[in-house]
Amino acid sequence: MGIEKKLQRPYFNLRGMTLVELLLAMAIAAVILSGVLQLYASSVQNNRVVLSSSIIQENARFAFSLLERDLIQAGAGGCFSMTSAETRQRMVNALKINTGKNNEFDFSRAVLGQDDVGKNGSDRLTVRFFDHKQRILITAYGGDNSGVLRLDTADKDYWSLKQGDIVYIANCARAAVFMLTNVPAGDGVINFSTHSAAPANHAMNPGQENSTLDLKFGDRFVVDENTLDSNMANGSLAYLYAGDSRVIYKIDNSANANSLGGTCTGSQPQYCALFRNNEELVEGVHQFDVLYGWQDGNEVLRYGDWAAVNNAGAELSIDRIQISLAFNSLDHVAKSITQSPMVKQITRVFMLRNQLPVY
Repeated sequence: MGIEKKLQRPYFNLRGMTLVELLLAMAIAAVILSGVLQLYASSVQNNRVVLSSSIIQENARFAFSLLERDLIQAGAGGCFSMTSAETRQRMVNALKINTGKNNEFDFSRAVLGQDDVGKNGSDRLTVRFFDHKQRILITAYGGDNSGVLRLDTADKDYWSLKQGDIVYIANCARAAVFMLTNVPAGDGVINFSTHSAAPANHAMNPGQENSTLDLKFGDRFVVDENTLDSNMANGSLAYLYAGDSRVIYKIDNSANANSLGGTCTGSQPQYCALFRNNEELVEGVHQFDVLYGWQDGNEVLRYGDWAAVNNAGAELSIDRIQISLAFNSLDHVAKSITQSPMVKQITRVFMLRNQLPVY
C-alpha cells in the first residue's frame, strides 16, 4: 500500500529547480565557458606570437648571413685589397662609366652608400668585390692594348662567363677592371674591345663599355706556372675573377606586391622585400638603414650616414658598417592587414676585412 500511495502522489508535490537555482547554474556555466574561451584565445595569441617570432628570426638569420658573406669580401681583389692606397695607383679601371658621385662602377671604393633613396625612406648599399671562388687562370696575355686574353677552359667557372660581364684580372703587382665584349667559346679567348657597349636593358651593366685597352701590365705578367720562380721579379701568376663584381642591397616591392598591384609603404609592409641586386631575398623586410664607421685622424671611432661620410672625406676609411633591418611577421600577402603584424628591428655591425685604413 505504501508504494501505491507514493505512485498516486499528485504532480504538484514534485519539486524541480527554482528560478534562482537555474540562474545560478547558468551563471556558473557562463563563468566556466568564459574561462575556457579566454584560455583558448590566449593559446591562439601565444601561438601567433611564437609563429611570428619564428618567422622573423628565420628571415633575420637568412638576411644577415648573406649580408655578412658579401661585406666580409668588400674590397677583395686577389693578392691585395682593391681599396688600399698603393693598389689604387696600380689598378686600371677600363670602364667608360666609372666616375662621378654615386657611381656603382668605381671599384677604388669598397662600398657606396645612398641615404633615404629607397622605399619607406630606406637606404641603398653597394658592395664591390671580386669573388675568389670564381677565379680562372689566365694562360695567355696578348699584351697591353691588345684587348685579348686566353683563359684555362678546363676551369668550370670559365663556362659561366657571359658577354657584358664586368670582370677583374690581377696578379700580385697590378690589376684591371673591364667588360667582356665577346661570347666566350671553346678556345678560351676573351675580348674587351672599345667598340661594343652592353645593351641599355642589361640587367646589371646597362650602357657600359670599355674606354681603353691599355691595362698597363707591361712585363709584370707570368702565364707559365713553371717559370714563376725565375720571373718573380717581373710579375706573378694572373687570374681572372668572375661572378659578382658588386652587389646592391635595397628595399623594393615584393613579387607578390607586383602580382597584386600593391606598393611597399609604411602602412602596407606586407608588400615590402629586401633585394640583393635584382633578386628578392626576404619578404617582410620594410626598412633598411645603414651607418658607416671609421676612425678619424685622432683614432676616434665615428659613425654616420653616407652624407656624414662625404662631409668627413672618409669614403676610403670605412672599416665597419652597421645595418638595421625592420622585419614584420607576415608570411603571406593579403589585400589588407586584418590584424597588426609583429614588427622587430634588428641591428648588426660588420667589419670590412679587406679595407685598410687610410692616413
